[in-house]
Amino acid sequence: MLPGLGNFLRSARFDAYLCADCGNYQLFATTEALKKLAESKKWFKTIVRNDNSTKGDS
Repeated sequence: MLPGLGNFLRSARFDAYLCADCGNYQLFATTEALKKLAESKKWFKTIVRNDNSTKGDS
């Protein structure tokens, strides 16, 4: 599921979190997978910006 972040025989691992109250389920890459992320050629960084200037608040 995370190409280039595992090793030869095994894909990268996830930590799964499930909320017992609402059932929300989330997957997070492990620390080991995140360490490989910066050097991987299969992933690239995106920039997310919260720009409130378009709301007309001056």
